[in-house]
Amino acid sequence: MEFPLSSAESPNLIALDHVDSTNTVLSDMIRTQWADGQPTEAFTTVATLDQRGGRGRLDRVWQAPRGSALAVSIAFVVPAEDVDLLPWLPLICGAATQQAMQQLGVHAGVKWPNDLLIEGRKVCGILSELVSTTPPPGRQVPTDLPVLVGFGINLMQTAADFEAQGLDPRTVTSLAREGVMVTGDVMLQHLLARLRDLWARALRHDPSVFDAVRDACVTVGQRVRVMLPGGDALVGVAVGLDAGGRLMVEADGTTHALSVGDVIHVRPAAR
Repeated sequence: MEFPLSSAESPNLIALDHVDSTNTVLSDMIRTQWADGQPTEAFTTVATLDQRGGRGRLDRVWQAPRGSALAVSIAFVVPAEDVDLLPWLPLICGAATQQAMQQLGVHAGVKWPNDLLIEGRKVCGILSELVSTTPPPGRQVPTDLPVLVGFGINLMQTAADFEAQGLDPRTVTSLAREGVMVTGDVMLQHLLARLRDLWARALRHDPSVFDAVRDACVTVGQRVRVMLPGGDALVGVAVGLDAGGRLMVEADGTTHALSVGDVIHVRPAAR
């Protein structure tokens, strides 16, 4: 399998014919390279159109017929002095995906913190993972933080494909179902280009990046139900993102700042 266009954006791109999980491949690579004293370069990428054992948030299974979806994992290196960017990273990745899709003629939006929706139907899931590493014996522990971000982007699935996976076609979609036929290579090329731009600006703490994230987030303004760790639910109106990328939800006269939670859009809030 080849991704010639994407390779121009990420020279360290590994394209696999099939794999259980691109996240597993990349996380193992990061640990091995850092243990050998050779930290993984930013934007090292593992991609496939045939992922057979992928997992999403809350350990949900993510699989698709061969050739119908793009699974890609990308390495980031977060400098110690920029650790405040960690909670923003999946949101920046979401905004980059939204912009890439926009360039391809698809209008999507980010559901906080890590899904892409087209008119309420999920087209992409994003999962970020801070990778624990061990330096070589006698070496100082690096202060930079290796993070991988995995993307699962629905390219060609039909309603029948989703039904065969036990998914409701009214809640999920693909680019093809939205009238856009695009290869995994073209999708990844656009994604990497937008990621490089947004992440470079984020490392400069350019305010326009955080504005772009807020503009892309379709959760803001929605009435939401947030399932919190422990099983409690919070129902209210998402009113914005704070300076740390947390979702601000107003419920019963109190504004809550949420850093984790499974968000369900109930309906648009009255304006």
